[in-house]
Amino acid sequence: MKRISKLTALIVSSMMVLSLAGCGSKNDATKATSGTDSSKTTDSKETVKVGVLTSKSGVMETWGTDEIEGIELGIEYATKGTNEVNGKKIELIIEDDTSNSGVAVQKAVKLIEQDKVNVLTGGVISGNALAVMEKAAAAKVPYLIESAAADAITGKNFNEYTFRVGRSFRQVTMAGGAYLNKIGKTFYVLAPDNVAGKDFVNAWKTDIELGGGKVIGEAYAPVDSTDFTSYLTKIKDAKPDVLVLVIVGDSFTSKLPQQIQELGVNKEIKLAADLADIPFLKAVGKAGEGMMGPIIYYNSIFDNAENKWFVEKYRAKYNEDPDLFASAGFTGGIALVEGLKKSTSLKGEDLVKAFEGLKFKSVKGEYYIRPEDHQAMQPIPVVELRKKDKDYVEPQLLELVPMEKLEPPIAAPGRK
Repeated sequence: MKRISKLTALIVSSMMVLSLAGCGSKNDATKATSGTDSSKTTDSKETVKVGVLTSKSGVMETWGTDEIEGIELGIEYATKGTNEVNGKKIELIIEDDTSNSGVAVQKAVKLIEQDKVNVLTGGVISGNALAVMEKAAAAKVPYLIESAAADAITGKNFNEYTFRVGRSFRQVTMAGGAYLNKIGKTFYVLAPDNVAGKDFVNAWKTDIELGGGKVIGEAYAPVDSTDFTSYLTKIKDAKPDVLVLVIVGDSFTSKLPQQIQELGVNKEIKLAADLADIPFLKAVGKAGEGMMGPIIYYNSIFDNAENKWFVEKYRAKYNEDPDLFASAGFTGGIALVEGLKKSTSLKGEDLVKAFEGLKFKSVKGEYYIRPEDHQAMQPIPVVELRKKDKDYVEPQLLELVPMEKLEPPIAAPGRK
């Protein structure tokens, strides 16, 4: 079960309905929240139906399950435990996209046409989100994305019904680019061969070069790769000052760091990354000490009421520390409730008006959904990995870059 999967980056967990009460082990929580009979749901006039579409199986199942857990807790926090907004119960209808874009579209159509959800949310894979957002817009159903980070979502593929409360790739590289140029001048980037990986590389290149550095090579490996030897050998031969890793998926989280150590890459080349989750921090081992870069979330970095509540509740319910995709889900749950509170009705166009310009607080502090492209402005920390109190290298804060310094150019067509 998930207690083990956090150490191996594998998970077998299934959660079907919203359950805001209860504590104890993760196993107990999973049993308590699985299995729903859609024929017994409350009449739609008395509920807000929210379709949660994310990965509960496939290569991204660990992160998708974390996201669901965070969404549940975010709703609990924002509703003060009532699971109600404007006198209506919030009903989550959770579907598994199996980490596949074709399945994601099928499940989105089901949620929209059969379940008649008022809002769609979830999704950790950018390719899936890009496919789903077209269906949501066609049906005039707002789609609130927590985790998928491809710049195209709020850029060239923008539509007025899609919103992102998580970070974009460009926000992350804006935060990290200036620091990377302090540790080297030539860079090589290794990324997954998918939409997310390529978008991230483009963003890194932009901000590295703005800071005076030069990207001398790029390598793309399948997201489910098990052997990175050929890529790492080529990178060693190129002799960059810094190897920038784009960490997406279980193989990049667990197997890549191990092979970096085995081949001694970390002894010859400095390592940097958009630092990922706790399994990555554990897997990277000694190779990670001194690695620097932006990190989306680490539970001990942020000192505010929202993060304190979230960490305490998550630990009590799941017997472990929350990770980045749980924190993204938590932020999405809060944004969902605050937008529903602000909206004058459950009509799509009214919900869009409510989410545009929405201000709210979550684990990293203050957030603001920019009306022009529906991207949430937010602070992002830059950290260095150091051995401290845990059995793995921990992120130590160098700077919390404020959201005012992380405003990418608006790339949404016709929205400047």
